[in-house]
Amino acid sequence: MAMAGAIANPGYMGNILVILLAMIVIAIYGFMLDRHQMVINLFAAYIGFLVANFFPTDVLNLGEWTNSWWGILVIFAAAAFLTILILGWTRILRSSYVSNFFVRWYQAVIAGLLYTGLLVSIVLTILPSKFLGQFSPWFLSVFISDIGSFLWLVLPVAGLLFIKGKRRLAGRPVY
Repeated sequence: MAMAGAIANPGYMGNILVILLAMIVIAIYGFMLDRHQMVINLFAAYIGFLVANFFPTDVLNLGEWTNSWWGILVIFAAAAFLTILILGWTRILRSSYVSNFFVRWYQAVIAGLLYTGLLVSIVLTILPSKFLGQFSPWFLSVFISDIGSFLWLVLPVAGLLFIKGKRRLAGRPVY
């Protein structure tokens, strides 16, 4: 009970925002996205993280804003958004749903939690330390400790095993 009080403590507004973000992502995954789009979003988060970390701000001379924390967040968001557009442009209007309600929501909860955890871990590593006071020490240890960062980078890929697509029967390949 003490841990629940530490997570939902109004003094730690960041915790509450993370919980709301997780619920929104799960709802979006449950109602609108198929497995293919979930994989695209996961891949886009990884690409955005890599681009934000290795963006050549010194070489391109785009100004001081690119070296600030919000500039890095903008670069992360832009790279992730462009990756989603490039990889998913043919599937935006053609979403397919899993017909079984419980399977679809099971997949949405797993994928939504893992994707939210990955995004929160990435954003918390970018934010300056003065903003981290809005999060409880437990949240910070879960998302940005060495073990936490590693797990949030690896678990979404491992979670794809629980979000299996339809198995195709062996036969002639479709061209």
